Amino acid sequence: MELCLVNSYFLWNNEIRKLIDTGPIGLSLMVVVAEGFLQSIEKKAFTIAKLPSNSAHPITHRRYVDDTHDRFNTKRKSEKFLSILNSIERKIQFTAEYEDDDKALHFLDTTTKNTGEGKYEFSIHRKDAITNVQLKPHSCHDDKVKYGVFKGFIHRAKKVCSEKYVKEELEFLISVFVENGYKEETLRSIVTNFNSGRKIDEEATKNFVSLPFIPNVSNKLKKVFQKAGFKTMFKSGRSLSSMLTSRNKPKLPKNSYPGVYRQPCECSGRYIGHTGKKVSTRGLEHQKAVFQGDWDHSALSFHTKECNKGILWEDFCTISTEPNYYRRTIMEALEIQREEVNHPDRKIINDRAGLYVTTDTWKPLLKRIGTSENIGTRS
Repeated sequence: MELCLVNSYFLWNNEIRKLIDTGPIGLSLMVVVAEGFLQSIEKKAFTIAKLPSNSAHPITHRRYVDDTHDRFNTKRKSEKFLSILNSIERKIQFTAEYEDDDKALHFLDTTTKNTGEGKYEFSIHRKDAITNVQLKPHSCHDDKVKYGVFKGFIHRAKKVCSEKYVKEELEFLISVFVENGYKEETLRSIVTNFNSGRKIDEEATKNFVSLPFIPNVSNKLKKVFQKAGFKTMFKSGRSLSSMLTSRNKPKLPKNSYPGVYRQPCECSGRYIGHTGKKVSTRGLEHQKAVFQGDWDHSALSFHTKECNKGILWEDFCTISTEPNYYRRTIMEALEIQREEVNHPDRKIINDRAGLYVTTDTWKPLLKRIGTSENIGTRS
């Protein structure tokens, strides 16, 4: 943590730059650190605010990430609490918004209105910069996805808005989607039938097929699968963003993932293993065991006790990348069988034939596929 948080660098225009008072961009650890830091500030502020000399503790305090909603008896107390917050860490400074003349306060995407009678009313808040742009009806998506977006807004309106504001919000949503090219009668029908209590037939949803959505093709396929008793679900294809940016990140060195690996010996023997660690880490463990004479470490180290040849450490490589233990052990067993059927002259150094795969059914197929040395590493 100290290494990540004290000195943080990044590369920009082939120049190494240093981040000041922040952590690495995109590091998941920073989420935990930021949350803990804010909680620490809050705890200190509450302790000081509760002192008799201050008496500025809020009635209620709710925070979402870095936005807070606080209630005070007077504005003077809120200003006092704000000054206490800002006195704890000079690099973290808060600002405050207060109820307007209508006693309404905007918090996140919600407007909270104080009725003055000990109650609050809620409605949806939108910033002035809203563009009203939504997913277009002619876009390359399944109709369920397009109207699912509209239904999501309906659900939010019904969950957030007080009863007196629901109708107004639904009318606004209809007007926005009509503006984007949708038919008004279809939208009103969705609003009318929303949460109508339609029961889901569990038997009908047991068999389903997932397909990429292709305009003018997918809906025809859907009808075919319906006749065959399958429910069809469509998934969106790759976006332009994912196609342009998926290969921008530098690749990690080889053997940097968990999976199945192969270690050859000069005697033509092959050891097939699997690990949940980085494959390179497991390779170093094998080398250490052989160097120290730890013959019980694995079948590979025991093999070096009896073999006069040397282990070809430079030819150590990953065969398949797989993080899941169950699938990885099956892959290991199949790779051992593949070595056996494609290279019967080679010795399999493993002391067992792997787990779970106890049949020879796959051997004809593995013979046809060929050796993993010919097809390269798989992911």
